[in-house]
Amino acid sequence: GDAPNGSRMVAIVSDDHGRSWPHHRDIMDDSDNELMFMEPKVLEISDGRLLAVAWCYDKKNECDLPNQYSISHDCGATWSERQSTGILG
Repeated sequence: GDAPNGSRMVAIVSDDHGRSWPHHRDIMDDSDNELMFMEPKVLEISDGRLLAVAWCYDKKNECDLPNQYSISHDCGATWSERQSTGILG
């Protein structure tokens, strides 16, 4: 489909144990709409930080890019700039 605001990886947030999902947090985005983030995963690592990883596809050049990752130090409220893992996924 069309994504006029670009591709995003988001986390949907519930404050009432899943009865409603009123908030979201951007984890990774591409406002130029040239990338797609697919098969996202988020996990808690041993020191309590959250790690998000996604397969990245370059729509303009029609090729896979190395997987991208981002880290949150505040339970997912904010996320670091995405970076390359250097690994094609």
